[in-house]
Amino acid sequence: MDKSVQKYISALVKKINNNLKNANKSAKKMDKQLDANSIDIVMPNMNEELETLMDDITPYIIATLSAGFIYGAKQARHAEAFDMSAGWVDDYLMERRAMFNTVLDDIYKTTRESLVNVLIAGGSVNQAQEIVNRVVNINGFRAERIARTESLRAINRGSHQVYMESDNVTHKQWNTTMDGKERESHGIINGEVVRVNEPFSNGLMYPLDPAGPAYEVVNCRCTHRPLKREEL
Repeated sequence: MDKSVQKYISALVKKINNNLKNANKSAKKMDKQLDANSIDIVMPNMNEELETLMDDITPYIIATLSAGFIYGAKQARHAEAFDMSAGWVDDYLMERRAMFNTVLDDIYKTTRESLVNVLIAGGSVNQAQEIVNRVVNINGFRAERIARTESLRAINRGSHQVYMESDNVTHKQWNTTMDGKERESHGIINGEVVRVNEPFSNGLMYPLDPAGPAYEVVNCRCTHRPLKREEL
C-alpha cells in the first residue's frame, strides 16, 4: 500500500507544479505576474484527490483485510469465508477514508500556505515549485509511513473479526516482536491474555487498533492470536 501512496504523492507534486507552470504562462500572456490570487487555480480539488487516492488504495486495504481474516480463520478453525460486502468491512473503509482525508487536508493546507507566502514575497515559479517539492514530499513521507502502518493494521483487524465471530475462541493473546526495537509498553504486555471481547491493558482491542493513540500504534509490528477455552 505504501508504494501506491508514494506513487500518488509523486503524481500530486507533478500536478501542482504543472498547474503553476500553466498559470504562470497565462499570467504572462496578460502581462501580469503570477501572484497569490492565482493560488486557487494552482491547487487541485482535494475532494477529487481523495477519491483518486482511495480508488488506488482501497483494493490493497480489502486484500489485507482478507489476508488477516483468512489467517485468523485458520488459527481459530473458523469455517466462515471473508465477505467483502460485510458491514464491518464498510465501516473499516469509511474509518480509513476519514483518516486519509485528514492527511490530504494537512498536505493541502500546508502547501497552499507555503505557496501563498512565496508568491506574496515575489518569488519565482521555480522557487514556488521547489516549495511544492519540499512541502508535499515531507508530508508525503508521513502519508507513506501511515500506509505502512495501515497494512499490518488491516491484517490485525481482519484476524480480530474472526476471533470475535468464532464460537471456538474465548480469549486472545498479545504477541510483541521482541527484538530490542519494540515499544517498552508493548514489551510489558507481550503474552498478555484477555477475553476476546475486551481490550488489552493498553486500551487496544488488537495491535494497531485505530482507536488507540499514535504513540501506541504508529509503526507497531505486534500481532495477536486466538485462544480456545482448552488452551487456558
